[in-house]
Amino acid sequence: MEALGLEYPLGMERYELGEGSVGEGTNGTLDLGIYSGAFMSAAQPLIEIYTWRSCPFCIRAKALLDHKKVTYTEYAIDGDEAARDKMSKRAMGRRSVPQIFINDQHVGGCDDIQALDRAGKLDPLLKAV
Repeated sequence: MEALGLEYPLGMERYELGEGSVGEGTNGTLDLGIYSGAFMSAAQPLIEIYTWRSCPFCIRAKALLDHKKVTYTEYAIDGDEAARDKMSKRAMGRRSVPQIFINDQHVGGCDDIQALDRAGKLDPLLKAV
């Protein structure tokens, strides 16, 4: 698979899943910390979400993104304090998960992305750039 030319924070490597590894239109997480959607279009905005795998707010935020049928990159930082510190620097000091970024703009957490959606402001952010 061709590289997407995207940079990833936290000094993590990008792990790509081969074709057929993840069903079309779905998102997944690799144990080593990052999943890059195999079906990401160059025109789609870059969406990043920092999570803990068992966090109900993370699951809810990902469900909203899945419902919107967008591809995102998930950084599962369960128990990784160094990764959480780096996330916090990007998120203006916020240490809770999830933390969501669209085109490198900090959107906030689960409540924030849901409020954007209710206000009709999320869809324009998710549209192709």
